[in-house]
Amino acid sequence: MTSFVRDMEKNYLSYITRGFKYGGRILPSGYFESQAWGALHKCWIGFVIAKEKMDWDKIDLYAKRIQNLKRK
Repeated sequence: MTSFVRDMEKNYLSYITRGFKYGGRILPSGYFESQAWGALHKCWIGFVIAKEKMDWDKIDLYAKRIQNLKRK
């Protein structure tokens, strides 16, 4: 076996292993779909907390992150 074939097998096995852990679909950004949903959920929680505290800098930060994640 050449090193190229071994590397391809190793990458494929790594993908399969990660796929079982995070879910099946990979987005164009390179993240799994479940990872993106988790990040989106955390951003929404941060947005709500910042809005309750009237912290406008964090509201703006979380709003930009939410918009970025929804595009992916």
